[in-house]
Amino acid sequence: MARSMALHLATLLSSSLAATGCAHDAALPKGQVIEYEASAEIDAPPELVWATLVEFQAYAQWNPWLVEAEQLGPLEPGAGVNAKVRLGDEPLRTAKHRVVRVEAPAVLCWRDAGWQVGLVQAQRCRFLEARADGGTSLRVTLTLGGAARGMAVRKYGAAMSEGLASETAALAAEAERRAGAPP
Repeated sequence: MARSMALHLATLLSSSLAATGCAHDAALPKGQVIEYEASAEIDAPPELVWATLVEFQAYAQWNPWLVEAEQLGPLEPGAGVNAKVRLGDEPLRTAKHRVVRVEAPAVLCWRDAGWQVGLVQAQRCRFLEARADGGTSLRVTLTLGGAARGMAVRKYGAAMSEGLASETAALAAEAERRAGAPP
């Protein structure tokens, strides 16, 4: 299991997205954004955590939030990733994403690519940092922008927060299981 797990919701009021870590993606709006964040300390090296993260076909085995994922083409900016997402007690939804940043084994960002981007734009980034002891510090952000971001947070905020936390914890547990780390 991950040695520590932290989750918090931060509302960012800024004139740019530089603070989100994925500012290069022009598809997200400038101005106010809402950001969810989850983090974990993982007793596995970044390369193993990365391999677990990008093995999309295995998500069904360990990921409680994105219960199915399909990579469309090579993992590079512009590639698609479609996923079945669990938002609370609602039926599974299909979410289309576009990869916007890949820096193996340190950064993976994608953003929504479905019809809803006219109202709400969402982008998720995962940041892996090597620790001195050979483990990994993982930070995951989910940034929402757009005119309907407040409505999305009111309707799905709790489910997004819980999903992000559960997925982050599950990624940590799966990477540690693969590494053979003691619980």
